[in-house]
Amino acid sequence: MPPGVPVAGVAVGAWGARNAGYLAASILALKHPDIRESYKAFRDKQSQG
Repeated sequence: MPPGVPVAGVAVGAWGARNAGYLAASILALKHPDIRESYKAFRDKQSQG
């Protein structure tokens, strides 16, 4: 892609779909506090192992 055109790529299949959802949630969290709180809680839980 040329400079200035943001691109995000995820794999195809079940794992790719899951990662695409996480990517979408992280983007939406920038403007939506409810999504931000839920996504942060998910990431915190994920970090704990």
